[in-house]
Amino acid sequence: LESSVNPPVTLRRGFSGGELTATEYANGRNDAPTASKVLAAVHNPDPDRSLSAYLLRAIGLEHPEIRKNARGEKQSLSFRNLSRLTLIDEERIIQQASPVLTCQYTTKTAEEGVFAFLLTGTDDSSIVSVETKQDRDARLTVQEEIIAVLLQEKQGEFASLLLGEVHLPHEAERLDLAIEQATQSVVASQADIETFERQREEMISLRTHRQSRLTFVEEQVGRLRLLQEYYGTDHARLETLVQASRTFHTLPEGSCPFCNRPYDGTAVAAGHEEFESACSSEMSKIEALREELSLAIADFDAELAQLHGELARLNSQLSDLERQLERVLAPSVKTVQSTLDTLVKSRSTVAQGLTLQSTIDGLQRRLTQIAALRQTKPGRRAFERRTTTSATTEFCRIVEELLQAWKYPNLGRVTFDPQKGDLVIGGQDRANKGKGHRAITYAAFTIGLMKYCRAQGLPHPGFVVLDTPLNPFKGPATSAQDEHLADEVSRAVCR
Repeated sequence: LESSVNPPVTLRRGFSGGELTATEYANGRNDAPTASKVLAAVHNPDPDRSLSAYLLRAIGLEHPEIRKNARGEKQSLSFRNLSRLTLIDEERIIQQASPVLTCQYTTKTAEEGVFAFLLTGTDDSSIVSVETKQDRDARLTVQEEIIAVLLQEKQGEFASLLLGEVHLPHEAERLDLAIEQATQSVVASQADIETFERQREEMISLRTHRQSRLTFVEEQVGRLRLLQEYYGTDHARLETLVQASRTFHTLPEGSCPFCNRPYDGTAVAAGHEEFESACSSEMSKIEALREELSLAIADFDAELAQLHGELARLNSQLSDLERQLERVLAPSVKTVQSTLDTLVKSRSTVAQGLTLQSTIDGLQRRLTQIAALRQTKPGRRAFERRTTTSATTEFCRIVEELLQAWKYPNLGRVTFDPQKGDLVIGGQDRANKGKGHRAITYAAFTIGLMKYCRAQGLPHPGFVVLDTPLNPFKGPATSAQDEHLADEVSRAVCR
């Protein structure tokens, strides 16, 4: 076999059956084999394990799936599914059955799916299957067991709340009213301390602001002092340079110890004077900056002292205010607050009981629904038919061109009946024609499908074997219409 995807391969199998050996020649058949694989005759989706998947991969198909029944269950496409549309024996080519179907009820859905797959290039892998009654009952049993366990746990949690026979909605209303009254009492008792609370918040805000300003000023003072040190270092460096310059231009005349060039005393003296003047000017600038920096540091130091004083005063005032708040809080307020806390805890318990009761009721309803669902039958899912007339228009046009080239008599328009899975030629079902007509139209169907797939760039085995569309025309001359057409059709087909 030669393939555009796989390397050339030779398949071998014993006459007694069994597995096959695939010998590949990646470098050409004139060179030694490059690989050898053992392939099973039974289909397996792995192309390295079965002949069917190996051939599917050779025509560009890997792991397609086809729906096989009304529940949406799928099967892996095998090469045998395609062979029914490419390898036609002498008995099938004349029968009245559809070229798509094998007249087996159990395989009809899959056979229609294979034909639709070749026409559209889309398989059924995205379909979600509908579960069977057995699968549904098994799933419901698992759900029922899980819900029963959850129900038992929630009932235990509800019993642990010790709510007794209390009517929870009424108890919740009573507690809500009591909590509202206790809250009003607490609010009324705290009216006197609200002023203190506001004053404390204002003081805390002011203290936070002053503390932030203090941190900022301290950081700035630190930076200014560091800058002051840099100025001192620069001033000292410039003084050193001036002293070194003055020492250098007082040296006696002579030659440079490095380059042996003689010193020019006049030029050197003039250069050093300019250098020393520039250094002195720079030192004057630094002195001026140092004076300004000292003033800035003094201002910040004064502000720091003021901020420390304000913070001390604010801390003292806050301490006095908090002591006043403690004296204002009367024992009655604490008692009312304690009562309110008790009521809130009781209300929380009742709320938890209401939630658990709702959960328990929901779980019990779910168990009832499961019991009712067991008595019903699973619904059937409606799948869209993909071999519609619109989807087969181009395919039918190619078949019509073939039949026209073969001088098929009274041709007319060729269409496809998706219900019967067969051609309608000139307004008449293909199956209603004679053997000769059926053989020729079967051949046109099979070859037309291959030509259509190639034209659309869709996968196809790439070959057709027919046995044979012309056989029904042989034999003694009779008055039957098929035999009268034998010579004309035979010449057209052979051409």
